[in-house]
Amino acid sequence: MPFMIGIRPYGHSSLIIQQDVQFEDGEFKQGDRIVSVAGKSISSIADLRKVLNEHIGEKVPVTALRHGSEKLTFHKTVEKKELLLLKNIYDIQTKQTIDKMEIGAWDKQKIQKIYIDGNNYSTWDDLKKAIQKHLKEKGEKLSFRIGAVEVQAKIQIEKRGMLGILLSEGLQAEKANLPSDLISSFSRTWNQAIFTTKSTLVGLYRIIEGKISFQKNISGPVKIAAIAAESVKHGWDYYWFLLAQITIVLGIMNILPIPVLDGGHILFYTIEAVYKPVPLKTMMSITRIFMLVLITFGLYVIFQDIADVFFR
Repeated sequence: MPFMIGIRPYGHSSLIIQQDVQFEDGEFKQGDRIVSVAGKSISSIADLRKVLNEHIGEKVPVTALRHGSEKLTFHKTVEKKELLLLKNIYDIQTKQTIDKMEIGAWDKQKIQKIYIDGNNYSTWDDLKKAIQKHLKEKGEKLSFRIGAVEVQAKIQIEKRGMLGILLSEGLQAEKANLPSDLISSFSRTWNQAIFTTKSTLVGLYRIIEGKISFQKNISGPVKIAAIAAESVKHGWDYYWFLLAQITIVLGIMNILPIPVLDGGHILFYTIEAVYKPVPLKTMMSITRIFMLVLITFGLYVIFQDIADVFFR
């Protein structure tokens, strides 16, 4: 198991545009870094949110850097949008807590994944009515389901100013600082490894149950490479973190009790220890069958990856 001891963000934050976006007088490209909005310096989502809420309905200048030095300024009117804010999200099955999540009124796909008292909603208005009713009758804490995941969270509906840009909060590297607290770094790494392990096992279980899509939640080498390449754009810390997670997931998959994998050998040894050895001929036949299954599965996932990465 890899340990990411001492790997942590450094430098100052910046907002990275994730998709090309057309403004009224020009186009920002993926990878551009927003530096100011309405003449005010922006270095975080919180900064941006504050400025936009102050200028709802107004046309504001947005300035970004391209390739680190080319400064571009385009204009757009700040729109008022509603969203669902979830705080202190507790996954009942994994017993993990996520600080917060936001679901926009415009995000129909996510809205349709929310189930309250067994009911899901096709439109934001329907979901909003159900939430407002719950807030009025039972307060802000709600037990519900997002897809197949049973959660509890504090909920509220907010109105915010928005520009319609898909952003991520990245890091502008300055200089590397050596870790000052090895024990804390080890502890954070261990907790993250445990969380990744639990999430992987729960995900596999839910795929087997049919509660989440196999097609949308399994990735092969092509998609993993594409995701890794994308992660580099946000800084090497993101890249190494992703590689560590992939390593943990591969380790978990390898110890599953499937012939051909190490877990399959452990299974045969366990049978031998508690009962009697599996005949060599039987073992070889089972191994060949599962090898064929894994090869078929691998080819399917690779073709699926190619379709997702290059044709969708």
